[in-house]
Amino acid sequence: MRVAHVYNYLDPRVGGPPHVIAHLTHAQRARGDHPLIIGADVFKAPAEGLLREVFGAQPLPTRFELPSRAIFAPPSQALKERLREVDIAHIHSIWPTQGVSVARACRAVGVPYILSFHGHVRPEALAIKPLKKRLGLAGLGYQAMIDGAARCHALSERERLDALTFGVRSPIDEVPNGVSHLTSPAPPREALPSALRSALSDAPYLLFLSRVHPPKGAHDLARAFVNLAQSFPEHHLVLAGPDEDGGVALVKQITHEAGLEGRVHLPGFVAGEHKRALLAHATLFSLPSYHEGFSVAILEAMSAGCPVVISEGCHFPLVASERLGWVHAQGSAPLELALREVLLNLDEAHHRAQRALEWVEINASWTRIAERFDGLYRLALR
Repeated sequence: MRVAHVYNYLDPRVGGPPHVIAHLTHAQRARGDHPLIIGADVFKAPAEGLLREVFGAQPLPTRFELPSRAIFAPPSQALKERLREVDIAHIHSIWPTQGVSVARACRAVGVPYILSFHGHVRPEALAIKPLKKRLGLAGLGYQAMIDGAARCHALSERERLDALTFGVRSPIDEVPNGVSHLTSPAPPREALPSALRSALSDAPYLLFLSRVHPPKGAHDLARAFVNLAQSFPEHHLVLAGPDEDGGVALVKQITHEAGLEGRVHLPGFVAGEHKRALLAHATLFSLPSYHEGFSVAILEAMSAGCPVVISEGCHFPLVASERLGWVHAQGSAPLELALREVLLNLDEAHHRAQRALEWVEINASWTRIAERFDGLYRLALR
């Protein structure tokens, strides 16, 4: 199968889709497929770094650079020629302008495409910059892109229902995200980032690993930690991820007012062995997000054997129903109760973490996910 993956940025700091694209193309290459990546930064250092981390010593996938301004011009001849070389295009997310440009070019040359939502049809996500999104749907080609998809891809049943409410008319198939490093040995604690290793020493820590962005709920975790700090004086809190929309400032304000700056650490974006070490040695992983499609970070924590405590907004109810971790209602107070339960029942936490690891090994390997996407592509090609 020759498939073109389309997104605006492959910089891993922007969120989950770059990781999905990198790992999915790697798994597709292993199947004998021929993936192509189209985006605005595909030859820049952050994108190269992500691909090198995933592909190792193997040759990197073929890439084609498409600047954002392409939305305002007819599809270039170069883009149409590249698309004529593929069987299908896989457009990741609705809102990046590159997707609109590629969808227009696909329709011009007769190449079918599928459209992945990646959490962007959640009501909470649609409420961000709503006027800009309405204008895009009305006059810039976004609605034509959505309507022209041969099939659409949802990460979960919740997202499929959100897409129907949004007005998507194409057939919608569910395929979750995947996870890697399922069989790799855990890095030692010494592999933590050096500054963080010095600050923590041997102290246990709770881990948040995502963008420090208000919708991700890091401020709720900071407030819950403040209320737990006296009961669990040995624990620290690590919030690893890039700052966005004042998220770091809000966390610092909460912890400063409580006098806990020395026990709350914000190392910024963490990747590679540093990230794997953080997950491997955390007491638990918390993501109190207000809306997620299907969080890669949760799967990474589960694959590392780290107990997970997630919000209902993560839309991963299987974590509760299959006792793979803990799911709490939105807000700092329910989160505090869940964290307290875990910290007082570490044997149960480890038991659930082992169940979660077994679940991802069966259901969420990228090899398995690539197989499911192959089936979806073949349905779109009929």
